[in-house]
Amino acid sequence: MAVVTTMVVTPYAVHALPSNVWVSTNDSNGYVNIRASATTRSAINGKANNATKLSVVRKTKDSEGYHWYQIRNGQTQGWVRYDFLSFAAPIQLRSSASACQSAVTAAQNRLASVNNVTFKKLIAKDIWHDNAPAGRTQAYTFSMQGDGVGSVMNSQVMSSQLAGEVIANCPSVGLVVFNSWRSDWIAEYGLMPGGLVRAFTNCPAPVGRRGLPGKLTWGDASCI
Repeated sequence: MAVVTTMVVTPYAVHALPSNVWVSTNDSNGYVNIRASATTRSAINGKANNATKLSVVRKTKDSEGYHWYQIRNGQTQGWVRYDFLSFAAPIQLRSSASACQSAVTAAQNRLASVNNVTFKKLIAKDIWHDNAPAGRTQAYTFSMQGDGVGSVMNSQVMSSQLAGEVIANCPSVGLVVFNSWRSDWIAEYGLMPGGLVRAFTNCPAPVGRRGLPGKLTWGDASCI
């Protein structure tokens, strides 16, 4: 998947390395292993509990295509794979829906501020995953068009921040999806324990004769 190198109006730097990340698992009492090198076969230097803030040193990609971040946690330094990390600070959930439209409009405007991106449509649907957070029954999809769409789709920092703003202010929304208009290219960001918003990355194994994905649980990506 090619990355389109465009620029975004501040405060979002699309391809910037984040200064901090937060441990995000499906379990509020979960943790991740901090590895000695960027592979699950390496030694464990330490552990970090869910919602722990980690300082980022650099990132790399392993032979299977997974991104790993070299992090510091106190005196511990090592590597954590990206699918156990949130790229935005924990959000404060609001119980009133009065700010929802303002948050949605702000997200649309910020997407449209990316060079060569046109915002096309907001689509509201019922969530299609099992085990969604209680009361969070809706998914909002922000569809975009243009040569700069890849900049948004490939920036977990920018997308996490935008998704977090919408989820924080829209009490019925548990999932925010970014979509390239009239295509199957999507990126999903859902509310996780600890007020964190994380990209959905793990694709369930294909099932049946048509090879379609199996049943989606919370945290699974809708891969086709």
